[in-house]
Amino acid sequence: MSGLPVWATVGRAYGATFRNRGMLLRIGLVWLLLVLAAGLMTGIVTVVIDAPKAFGDVLALAIVAIAMAATAVTWQRAVLLGLRPAGWFSLALDGRVCRYFAVGVGLMITFYIALFFARLILAAAGTGGQAVGLAAAVIAIVGATWVFIRLVLKFPAIAIDDAAMTFDRSWRLTRGNTLRLWLGIVVCLAPMIVGLHVLGFVFASATALDARILQLTLGVMMIALAFLEAGILGAFLSFAYIALVPDDQQAAAGVNLSADAVPVSSP
Repeated sequence: MSGLPVWATVGRAYGATFRNRGMLLRIGLVWLLLVLAAGLMTGIVTVVIDAPKAFGDVLALAIVAIAMAATAVTWQRAVLLGLRPAGWFSLALDGRVCRYFAVGVGLMITFYIALFFARLILAAAGTGGQAVGLAAAVIAIVGATWVFIRLVLKFPAIAIDDAAMTFDRSWRLTRGNTLRLWLGIVVCLAPMIVGLHVLGFVFASATALDARILQLTLGVMMIALAFLEAGILGAFLSFAYIALVPDDQQAAAGVNLSADAVPVSSP
């Protein structure tokens, strides 16, 4: 198996996303509006039941994660299978989305467990063993990231009902491509990383008079950025799937194996 062509795959991901921005908007618009409404509701619920702020934050994060999973599933089915959402909007919430969400949460928990133990090691090392503790923390975080990347083919496979893509198979198919996949994911996340820094700087520079309005505006922009990232990253993982998975497995899952496998643009 040849290595993943990182830059070509990243280029195809950005190209497919921006060429099909109308389709992506139809896929994510209702979810975007629901996330905004949920953000307001969780704030109200937290006040009504007198719950800690962390409760509202966790609830809002879970709603965002479900919305992102639903958007990613529909988008990746469009990229890999050429299935456009019917009508002017999409609001899919089915078994695929639940499995996609569950795998994402499971891998995220793995990462946070590694981070938790890294902090324990760092604390146990004390000031006298900071270097050892820091090294252990870095190893734990890098290890969790490595596991996530080796299993990342599960996401597009879930979206297109590729039951042959087990965790073990994803592990084997990504062998030798871990660094390439990591680099591609980082480059695809660049708009979000840069955007969050810019928005954070703007918010920090706001005056007290316009802080509330600006906070709401920045919140909307951050969520919109997250949905854009769902498109770019989802397309990257889809094209990585095409590059790394054998043709017979793709054909069995119904993947478009024609010349370029890029989805048709929205009208």
